[in-house]
Amino acid sequence: MKKKLAILLISILLFYPKNFAIAQEEVLATFNENKITVSEFDLASQRPVKGKIPVSKREKEQFLKTIIASSLIAQNAIKMGMNEDPIIKQKVKKSKEFLLEYFLRKRITNGIIVPPYEWKKVRFREIVISKRSEAEEIVQAIMNGADFEILARERSINKYSKDGGDTGFIIKGEGTFLEQVEDFIFRLRLGECSEILKTDEGYAIFKAIETKDITDEERKRITEILQYKLNKEKIETFLEDLRFKAKIEIFSDNIEKIQGLTSLDDDPLQINLARVNNITIKLADVLLTNSYQTLFDPLKAYLLRAPSNLNNMVGRKIDNVLMINEAMRIGIDKDPEFQNLSKRFEEGFLAFNYITEVLLKDVTCTDEEAEKFYKEHKNSPEYKNLPETIRYRVILLDNKNVAEQILQRLKNGADFAEMARNYSMHASSSVLGGDLGYHRYGKDKISKEKFLFRLSEGEFSEVIESKPVMVRQCAQATPVSKFYKIFKVEDKIKAGANHYDELKDMIRKELIDKKTEREIKNLIDQSLKQIDFKINSNLL
Repeated sequence: MKKKLAILLISILLFYPKNFAIAQEEVLATFNENKITVSEFDLASQRPVKGKIPVSKREKEQFLKTIIASSLIAQNAIKMGMNEDPIIKQKVKKSKEFLLEYFLRKRITNGIIVPPYEWKKVRFREIVISKRSEAEEIVQAIMNGADFEILARERSINKYSKDGGDTGFIIKGEGTFLEQVEDFIFRLRLGECSEILKTDEGYAIFKAIETKDITDEERKRITEILQYKLNKEKIETFLEDLRFKAKIEIFSDNIEKIQGLTSLDDDPLQINLARVNNITIKLADVLLTNSYQTLFDPLKAYLLRAPSNLNNMVGRKIDNVLMINEAMRIGIDKDPEFQNLSKRFEEGFLAFNYITEVLLKDVTCTDEEAEKFYKEHKNSPEYKNLPETIRYRVILLDNKNVAEQILQRLKNGADFAEMARNYSMHASSSVLGGDLGYHRYGKDKISKEKFLFRLSEGEFSEVIESKPVMVRQCAQATPVSKFYKIFKVEDKIKAGANHYDELKDMIRKELIDKKTEREIKNLIDQSLKQIDFKINSNLL
């Protein structure tokens, strides 16, 4: 149910920023004594509910009204004292720190542009062998006329082998291969085979088999990736200077202590892990900065037990402290845009709390309502000709190692919903234990749809790796990332099912979702009726 509430959680949307000019102050909308600037709206509108960026003018205007309504609904929460809730205060503090770092990063990277680039799009075949001696044999066989495709299918050990080593079209700079591998293979002429290259997978041999022109969309995507890399280099140089000037202490003994925790008796959240100048960093600070949802039960965060994981997390927190201090030093906290966005964050948290704790507290669906709905709709096309339908959950992660560890825990009997709540990065579903509801085969656009419908009820998948994508995350500009997903089919309804007992769970959930949407829409409409607001539609 809560995934429907994300439409009002502006603070969550703001954690997925796009590039915008801090100095831009065009006013898009006003209400009471408040204003929403173009840059603020652009930042919020990157990740509205359902993952769809508003495109049409009407969609953008509706989303803008949602932001305004969120601000008004927050006032109800304040009247009830929700702004004094320690968890809300903690979230507000974190959001301000996020914005301080984000604005500083934008200033650091302002004016950096991608230089002229050699655009290449090439299709390769690849053979990967575990031993160099075997790879040398294959190279000799190719030189003697052996078919590369057949050898790849018969001898290669990587994922492309079943397709005769065909990698598909690779665009230079996209990140499909490591940069040093790309530099090696993109020097090949069409039809040419490479020498042996040592990679993480083994000993690789490549052959360039086809070239294609780059599309405008691909050019734009790669430019974004290259822009990110340049920004990252500039920020890292800036951070190196901050680290050099700062007094940094890391308490290695305490890091080891956390890795051996067996109880909560000593309150591990308060263990000191590092000190930056006069600021002490505790485990609680590290977990907050690294977006771990296990903040109040760190023993569940088994990832802390790996030294490299915890050391990396401490390092990120140190950099975070250095950036925040520098942002404060140069007065970013006085910037009107920063102050306005900080206010939007707090309103988003408060509005979300009000909706969950007050508005939707008693939203349910009784057996009588579900049965009545079934009797009225059982002969409608939606139910009479029901295709195969599943209810499924997902755990979304950005680290393959972590995904494999979680998969192993699931195989050992861990509860899927609990693992999703504790570790999934999927913002709208993690609070629901990864629940993404019911989906009808061929009716809903589900990633890996055919694969999901092949799973049995109660079965979960292996780790599914996505292609590299551009993400809008935390205080970083458009990083390139791969995501790793584990799915579980919670319920399965066979095609043609039409009896109440077969459909009642799906009907109840769908009715609750509809009630939720209706309650939220009514709240937004009523909130907007209370005020006069103006929207400059020409800027949408």
